[in-house]
Amino acid sequence: AFTNGNLDPWSAGGLRTTVVPSLPAILIEGGAHHLDLRGANKNDPPSVLAARQQIAALIEKWIA
Repeated sequence: AFTNGNLDPWSAGGLRTTVVPSLPAILIEGGAHHLDLRGANKNDPPSVLAARQQIAALIEKWIA
């Protein structure tokens, strides 16, 4: 998966549209650089929680 946070200045150079369904582009509203890769935090926005769930489901598919 390719994740980008809309608060990240680097997101303009990131992949923002899904090209291949097995590698989706996930936009994280209210997110910034690597927020989805950091440990869980009580202040994580719902968009980060949803992105982590999408990534976990994708990894489960790859393993299966």
